[in-house]
Amino acid sequence: MNEWLEQAGYLFNKSDSLWCRSEFKGIAYSDGDEFEQRMERILHGVEDKSIFSPELAAACVDWPSHYHLSCIRANILRPFEEGLRGVDVLEVGAGCGAITRFLGEAGANVCALEGSPRRARIARMRAVDLPNVTVVAENFETFGVNRKFDVVTFIGVLEYANQFVQGAHPARAMLEKARSMLKPGGMVLVAIENQLGLKYFAGAPEDHVTRRMFGIEERYSPDGVRTYGRAELAEIVRDAGFAHARFYAPFPDYKFPVTIFSEEGMTAQDFDAASVLSGSIFSDRQLTSYLSFDLPRVWDVVVRNKLGMDLANSFLMVASNVVPDQSTVLAWHYSSGRTPKFCKRLCFQRNEAGDIRISAKLLSSASGPSITDEIRIELENDAPYVQGTPLAAELRSLLTTDGWSIEQVAQFIKRYLHTAEALMRREGFEVSMSSAEQMIPGRFLDLIPQNIIRSDAGDSYLIDKEWVYQEEVNVAWLVFRAVSGLLVSLPVAGVSVTEFSNSRLGFMVSLYNALGFGRSEEQILELGRKEAHLQSLVLGRPVAADSWGPHEALSLTGGLKKGPLYGFQEIVEGYASLQREEMARADQFSTLQSELHLTLEINKLLENLIHELEKTIQESLSFKIMSFLRALKAGILERS
Repeated sequence: MNEWLEQAGYLFNKSDSLWCRSEFKGIAYSDGDEFEQRMERILHGVEDKSIFSPELAAACVDWPSHYHLSCIRANILRPFEEGLRGVDVLEVGAGCGAITRFLGEAGANVCALEGSPRRARIARMRAVDLPNVTVVAENFETFGVNRKFDVVTFIGVLEYANQFVQGAHPARAMLEKARSMLKPGGMVLVAIENQLGLKYFAGAPEDHVTRRMFGIEERYSPDGVRTYGRAELAEIVRDAGFAHARFYAPFPDYKFPVTIFSEEGMTAQDFDAASVLSGSIFSDRQLTSYLSFDLPRVWDVVVRNKLGMDLANSFLMVASNVVPDQSTVLAWHYSSGRTPKFCKRLCFQRNEAGDIRISAKLLSSASGPSITDEIRIELENDAPYVQGTPLAAELRSLLTTDGWSIEQVAQFIKRYLHTAEALMRREGFEVSMSSAEQMIPGRFLDLIPQNIIRSDAGDSYLIDKEWVYQEEVNVAWLVFRAVSGLLVSLPVAGVSVTEFSNSRLGFMVSLYNALGFGRSEEQILELGRKEAHLQSLVLGRPVAADSWGPHEALSLTGGLKKGPLYGFQEIVEGYASLQREEMARADQFSTLQSELHLTLEINKLLENLIHELEKTIQESLSFKIMSFLRALKAGILERS
């Protein structure tokens, strides 16, 4: 089946189910012994190794495990899923097999290339039950076979070209080689961070060295990891011999993409990309709480000025020599970090009439919930797109502006509840929501400001309706759902003129009192427990009752408030202090990383030296004489 590998001199290792050359020693890249051994133990211990495996989801407990096991990783290639069945794919840099598994499940014939033998072994374990997946332990630079591929992928790989490819232009060389391995009409897929991503200007640390402004200030070393801006990356692709490069923007980034925009989606006048992407910004697992500006507000300005693609945090790029088809898709939005039966995709696409419609579908074949479940999902397959502003943006704007008061927030909530009454009336349900105890049907569980769009004409629409709760929902819980999620995603609040206990819980108590709902701290904590239970049903795993951080300061700035107010100077000083601490840690990390890299290189040199010494000794005349004498002695002793 893999004669093309045998013909190229690769041998099949039955114990690991890997292909490799006998002389290949591996590249000096590792996530660390402890972690990679843990990955092996996890994969040994689970039966379900699929993308939506609940067992693997439960094992996602920290950054490395999320990166290598989370089903969200696969979203980066989901826009191409329908065209993968039966296609020959070369995956360069398979890592521990997160993307390998997706490609295999999508029906592609996958050759997964990984330069670290242990990581290759882990990738093989992840795809052990997929006969259409072949894993090869090999460096891409020395990989050579008499075979062409329809697709070559570099997911989180091109940024490492300087470390593992020789020559003056390593990234270009990688793409040139990939082009030489393509069938006519084939394409190369590249996912990489944007050197000029907006979050880095806001103060998020560079992903690989964990230092702020590192990439923006061009501090990359010639032989180290480096990323590129859009224009520079497009130039490298052209220099590598590709005629066309199409860019997509995954948010919050390519590692854990929630929303992916096409170039048209970022620039279309009748599509509000900033509103769509605002819901995915704070799902970034690498985003610091210290930011120099409020990302959602700035993204609105960036998109309005047609800079959305240039300042995207990451790129997904398709390079080919064939003119790409005219795309009608503006964006894909994925909700895949849930229990499998609830994972879904939304697609924003133009129809033949030029109107934007939203189609929805479930991603998993897992059976849906029965009527006895507490919550079920109902998707609208062909909904009209409504251009406008999410109602939640008004509250966010209020809380991030100096001089706001609890009374202003209460007035917003009252307007929101009045709007909710009107939306329910459209569906034949008449109710007054002036009481916290008022009950409404469970099908209005999603009736929160984040899902209400105010059109340019001033009309309100409920969007993204999906959840139906089997019990009735009271207004008090609906308000909690409306506000608590926003508080969690609020990096810095403006200065309030209202005195209140400076915590999210204190804020909520004051708000409920201003609404006339009169909720105690314990009653609000109970609402938090109710919301946590709902989230546990959706996510398929336990969610802590205090996951919304009730006792944290309203703003995630490290507790710098004096009383209920922030002083600007305190924020600046706290930010500077944190930056100094981060730089010190980054220097320590860089030193350790250099030492680890040096240790790996020394170990590799020692292994090669020992191998050469053994070979020299075995070929020497004295070794052969000693071998003859030992054999002679053994024969004499045996006869005696």
